[in-house]
Amino acid sequence: MPESLPHPGELSILKDDVHVWWARLDLTTDQVVALGKLLSEDERTRAHRFVRDRDRVRFTVSHGLLRCILSGYSGTPPAALNLAAEDQGKPYLVNESGDRDRLEFSLAHSGNLGLYGIALGRRVGVDVELIDKSFPFEAVAARFFTALECERIHTTETAEKRHAFYTCWTRKEAYAKACGIGLPAVLARPGVSFAPVACGQPQVIEGYPSDGDRWVVYGVPAEEGVVAALVAEGRPCTLITRRVPG
Repeated sequence: MPESLPHPGELSILKDDVHVWWARLDLTTDQVVALGKLLSEDERTRAHRFVRDRDRVRFTVSHGLLRCILSGYSGTPPAALNLAAEDQGKPYLVNESGDRDRLEFSLAHSGNLGLYGIALGRRVGVDVELIDKSFPFEAVAARFFTALECERIHTTETAEKRHAFYTCWTRKEAYAKACGIGLPAVLARPGVSFAPVACGQPQVIEGYPSDGDRWVVYGVPAEEGVVAALVAEGRPCTLITRRVPG
């Protein structure tokens, strides 16, 4: 496994903080094997469903690292963690009493990048996308985005249109993961804000009046060519970025 991964119980988080972890998913064969041994039988089954070796490896690594990160906060060894899922598929941690743990998390990956959101007592969702310069974003936006969102993309400076699409998409994905609902349900709802969000600064999600100010979107620091979003429940909190060594 990558060196310097957190040991069980080594990490702590405050209720007014949200931790964001970045990770590289292309590791050595020995590291992949070691992380694979941490997975549950269900996770191994899901990994083997992938046709391409690269996808299977990245699934194994991303979920193995998730267990290492959660172990760092919970104190339970990675392989012993009990993960379950809601009806719509949102995963959660089960504590020793058999109840839902207060430690909430979300996982996303795109290409070689993994992104993790960790919070205490508040639902959280993350999404990350590598910007694909050949992706037909305007056609996808016309099919899945609201008229207002399409108009915002249309009126954006030409050089920024693609980035605007990915901004909207990742915020919708992160919101869906935080709520624990399917992306189609989110796509059908009113538009999200395209306004820039300074890294680590909160912005109440626009266009979801039934939720009031329950959900807040955060700017996630990302490298060139990458767009990421985090949505968390409740009042604004402090975003703390970490990186898995390796």
